[in-house]
Amino acid sequence: MFKVPVARFSSVAAMLTLALSVSAQPEVVHEKDIVKAIVDQFDKSDLVGLGEIHGCQADQDLRFQIIHSKAFARKVHIIVVEGLNALYQEDLDRYIRGENVPLEQVQRAWRDSTGIFIGPVIRTTYQQFLSEVRAVNHSVPDRLKLRVIAADPPLDWAKVQAPAEFRSILGKRVEFGAEVIERETIGKRQKALLVFASAWFTRNKQHMTANGLVPWTDTIGGRLDRDFPGRLYVIASLRSGEYPVTAKLEQLIGEPASPVLLRLHGTVFGSFDANEFGPANTSAPNVHSYIDGTTMAQVADAVIYRGRATDRMVRPDPSYEADTAYAAELKRRASLAPAPPPGARGGR
Repeated sequence: MFKVPVARFSSVAAMLTLALSVSAQPEVVHEKDIVKAIVDQFDKSDLVGLGEIHGCQADQDLRFQIIHSKAFARKVHIIVVEGLNALYQEDLDRYIRGENVPLEQVQRAWRDSTGIFIGPVIRTTYQQFLSEVRAVNHSVPDRLKLRVIAADPPLDWAKVQAPAEFRSILGKRVEFGAEVIERETIGKRQKALLVFASAWFTRNKQHMTANGLVPWTDTIGGRLDRDFPGRLYVIASLRSGEYPVTAKLEQLIGEPASPVLLRLHGTVFGSFDANEFGPANTSAPNVHSYIDGTTMAQVADAVIYRGRATDRMVRPDPSYEADTAYAAELKRRASLAPAPPPGARGGR
């Protein structure tokens, strides 16, 4: 009788098992199973980029559910967060570990970053999320404690007195963010949840320059894909509302309940035109967010869709509006910065 060598048989069996597990993944993951699906992805990926809509309450709630998952605690100990000033990483570490760090000290991590045009809604989102991570760490042993890594470059605003100085730091955001992820996660053989706006990770984007539209490849996700191909799994968050293919999308989902996680590779969802889901550009309606012809599967690995209802935002901490000294400092910082992107004002 023909005998297959044990080692070869084991490797073949492993490949078949992996293939079956991948093919068995449901195209649509409904609300009760979304957290499990995201946590399970860490069995296949070192990095999961969880794209967010800044200040969205549903995105915040999902993050809370993930960090409270016992399965997540066994697999992941690092969370990298956009918009936190790395100059205050030591204060952030102490706070997250549960040490007695005054709020006015640790909040410099999110109040004094490069995000000078973000409003109280987003600052409150950071504050709530970090407080929740701290609370999770209070109930777990040291070996399971989470660490939050700041992904914005070190910035001492007291030393920034000219626009050129601020522009120089802004220009380092992609390089610093990619380097800190690579150093603190892949370099240390750690898995990590990456919490950023989806644009930092989504692929095949383009932007307008003096020479016309050009591919926008210099993103944190782009660098991770280049340096460590196959390590990053991107989950984008779709803004709620009506899209040209909304009716078809919801018919395919099978039921109107939301949210759902939709896998994109080898699925009908993945074949949709990515520009059908991009935000409307009222100043240049013919300028698309993605390279023409890009499918959703070429943008991300999965998306979270929450239906047609308007996204509910995090309720802002009223103390931010009452802090006149900080408001004056933000006004000074704004005078040193380029114009804010459209829609950046107003708390979003």
